[in-house]
Amino acid sequence: MLGDWVIRGTLQEVATFSKGSHRRRVKFLRFSTGTAKLLRRYCDTDRRRFDPHGWNLNQYLVRFGKKASELSTVPLFLSSRRTQITPKAFRERYWNPACQAAGIEVNIHQARHWYVTMAVRHIYESSSTEPEVQRRLRELIEYMAWKSGWDTLESYQHYFDVHRHSEIQDELHKRMDNALEQALKRHRDRPHVLDRGSRLSQSDQAAVTLADADIKYLHSLGGGPDGD
Repeated sequence: MLGDWVIRGTLQEVATFSKGSHRRRVKFLRFSTGTAKLLRRYCDTDRRRFDPHGWNLNQYLVRFGKKASELSTVPLFLSSRRTQITPKAFRERYWNPACQAAGIEVNIHQARHWYVTMAVRHIYESSSTEPEVQRRLRELIEYMAWKSGWDTLESYQHYFDVHRHSEIQDELHKRMDNALEQALKRHRDRPHVLDRGSRLSQSDQAAVTLADADIKYLHSLGGGPDGD
């Protein structure tokens, strides 16, 4: 409703309800400055054309500025029939066409999950200490207004932990590829290094010793050279 935006200062926030709050406004949503500008423009142009009074945003603020609660029944988004746009109409006319244009197939509820996932990732990547991580995760829980709090966040953290390990694997594969490329380069430059009768350099001897130690360790885990 228009009042949900006005009560938060008609800037970058709107009051909203949560699942189980029975439409009581118990939290708020925050959007970008660009979205706020577009919303103001919409109120002064497209919405005004279908507004029963023909009022723009400023006219509403002047009339109801001191009684913002009275705007709780005034729809923010209007259809061409001057009625409130329903969730079904929004999905069919705006959300689905936007997804098709972007080449993706997602339902609108996944947008919330995407936001939380990206927020958790950013918190871990940009925080320098564990207390800072915990503080920022707690702020995220408060913003999302989750009743179960940390229990809800745990499923997102599990995904993030798995994703982070996949990144570790990618980095490990790069290191393995680099090590192989360097070994092949050394062999091309000094083919005698791999000859049995040749004398290994000090660095090559250290590499062989390290490799032998790794192999012995793997044998101990696998039960012997044959892996039995």
